[in-house]
Amino acid sequence: MKRMSSNSILLILFGFALVLQAGQLQAQEPTITYIYDDLGRLLRVINEHNECATYAYDAVGNILSITRSTNCLEAPTIESIVPDSAQAGDTVCIIITGTNFLGATVTTDNPEIQMSQVRVSETRIDLCLAISFLSPIGPTRLIVTTPGGVAEGIFTIGAANPTITGIDPPSGPPTRLVTISGTAFSPTPSANIVNFNGATATVFSSTVFSITAAVPSDVTPGPVMVTVTVDGRVSNAFPFTVTTPTGPPPVITSVTPNQGSVEGGTSVLISGSGFTATTSVFLDSKAATVSFIDATAIRIITPAGTEGPADVLVSNANGSALLLNGFTYIAGPVLQVVAVNPTLGLSDIPTNVPVGVLFSSPINPTTVGTSSFSLTPCGTSTQISGSFTFDFGDTAAIFRPSGNLAPNTCFTLSLTQGIQSALGLPLDTPLSGSFTTAGSPDTISPNVNVNPPNGATGVPRNTSIVFAFSEPMNRVTVNPLTLQVSNNGQPVTGSITLAQGNRVVTFRPATLFLANSIVEIVLSAKVWSGIRTVVSLSRLRASSQQGRCPLVPSTQGRSFPWATAPSRWRWPM
Repeated sequence: MKRMSSNSILLILFGFALVLQAGQLQAQEPTITYIYDDLGRLLRVINEHNECATYAYDAVGNILSITRSTNCLEAPTIESIVPDSAQAGDTVCIIITGTNFLGATVTTDNPEIQMSQVRVSETRIDLCLAISFLSPIGPTRLIVTTPGGVAEGIFTIGAANPTITGIDPPSGPPTRLVTISGTAFSPTPSANIVNFNGATATVFSSTVFSITAAVPSDVTPGPVMVTVTVDGRVSNAFPFTVTTPTGPPPVITSVTPNQGSVEGGTSVLISGSGFTATTSVFLDSKAATVSFIDATAIRIITPAGTEGPADVLVSNANGSALLLNGFTYIAGPVLQVVAVNPTLGLSDIPTNVPVGVLFSSPINPTTVGTSSFSLTPCGTSTQISGSFTFDFGDTAAIFRPSGNLAPNTCFTLSLTQGIQSALGLPLDTPLSGSFTTAGSPDTISPNVNVNPPNGATGVPRNTSIVFAFSEPMNRVTVNPLTLQVSNNGQPVTGSITLAQGNRVVTFRPATLFLANSIVEIVLSAKVWSGIRTVVSLSRLRASSQQGRCPLVPSTQGRSFPWATAPSRWRWPM
């Protein structure tokens, strides 16, 4: 084994010491600050000892001198700001003078001021301020920040005089709602005084740039000048023509119901006076569909809207009426009537029939009562006594009279918009209709024929399933919760229709059944006719074909009496 000489050991130790020293130097690497001007030229270099080199340039960018000095990171100072004030809406260029500005940035505590064209030197900062009309009025801080510290100065924002640039519409009768456009209005409606030839208008809403007001009812028809006064500052005068109405202006006294779905589609009755056949209605500037009833009532269908309150505007040739926050949009689907049993308009209805209504979404049962759901002999206000029950996840309301209805008698079913969904949405429109009873109650259970029949084979994949009943079925009880179809164990969606006086029910699948598969049908025990006789189904089996042959509805097939519990039919496709 070769021995290492002492010189070799010394060299290795010396090299290790150099490595350690290099690592220490790297760990203690000094912080150096570089400052550049707006043109990207190096102005100053500052080391960790607060020593610096300052560069000076001629007009074309050549270095004229490099000056070395100490104590370079001194805080900036502001001596003056010229000018030191402006009005909201102004764009003004200012000069900030002081010391130690190199490398400075300028900020403000006013979010409505935009800065531009900033140029910085050692003793001066030039910049321009674009002041929004939305700017707060009063002192604003201008903050100068450099590597050496921070300095602050005050710039004062004054209120601008209001200015009118337009009025829409340019003419109209007293009470007409107009939009005044301009600048420097107050966002507080009551702080804006709007005058039409000295007559003060009612201001409904305002922003810095617009005012919604009504033409004063006491202004004299003809050309007038309009002014806006804010905190004693008066705008320019703007022309407007007051027209002579041919009748009284509209007046809103009530909106019923005063809430509905954001999807629109709610029927609303507006009561008041001064309505005409040409009256228009707007909810937050969105036009509603209007049906004129008479001078004291109009019915509208609401447009889609945004969740929250909406203003209701009624307008015609004689003027306008505005009800602030007169309607409230609620998130959720429109509540609609899907089915009624017995079908309105039919006769020969058994005297022992319960009256049921199926809704498009769950309802609030507490909103269903004699004031919102009534059954009366036609032409009378005498309500039939009875009780309410609810089913299918509160989507169905069922009224059962205390006794059999009078035979051979017309009855009127009335639903009001007092009925609400679980989300608080009213029924989209009132419902009223009648039916006529037969001479006796129904005491016979119905039978049903089903097509395809149980055990059928070679069934087309686009088959519709048809149930033919021996008597009318309760429409309310035939729905996706009580008639369910599956294919190889997976639920099948589709449409359910009733025809031929509710004696034929058809299920049409939304998509083709799978080839060579099992289709199973379950009809719930909750499906019933007027006497609540319950339906039961067995299983259907069939083998499918690859083609799409149309199926002709048929009443041929096995007859199944109603039973007390559901069963199933299956058939292989």
